Amino acid sequence: MEIPLILRQKKDGSFSYAMPTAFRIVMAIIFVMLIIAGFMDGKSPGVGGWIAIAIAALAALYEESWAFIAKAGELRHRAGIFPLTRRTTIFSGSIVRFRIEPFVRGTVPGSADETEEKAAALAGGRADDSGKKRERYKKPYLCLVCETKVGERYFINAADARKGEKLKTQAALMARACGVSLVEDSVCI
Repeated sequence: MEIPLILRQKKDGSFSYAMPTAFRIVMAIIFVMLIIAGFMDGKSPGVGGWIAIAIAALAALYEESWAFIAKAGELRHRAGIFPLTRRTTIFSGSIVRFRIEPFVRGTVPGSADETEEKAAALAGGRADDSGKKRERYKKPYLCLVCETKVGERYFINAADARKGEKLKTQAALMARACGVSLVEDSVCI
């Protein structure tokens, strides 16, 4: 299951790109329902019940977010189980660009087929769209990556190539807020 990240912009130029609040609410409801169901018969849940409760609790506490703080000039990433999230801070002066890169699962790296599939993914489709036979094992994605001056690359998000326009729009807004460019290409550095 894929949980799409939601972009929220603020008036001061800051933004947050994070999991939707509805996800946490739904997971909290599932957690409560599992606890109620586990104790309905007056006994404590078995091993399987405790495992399901623990998984639901961890899912409700999971966090994945990117935030640009305009006043501080920082891009902050948080990922992990709250409160033990891993935090990364990237100063806006060290960000070179945001990049949209195609990735096609099921192709051989460096092959002509991969080049053709990546070009089609950037255009929002598949290389076999015009043909009758579809190669089902190939799955095109667009990846949003943040690049820094020291050569570090941070993977931010990925989307199905057919739904890539939303990712491109969000990437353009984030790049504008950080004061850098957005590049779309099939060359992976």
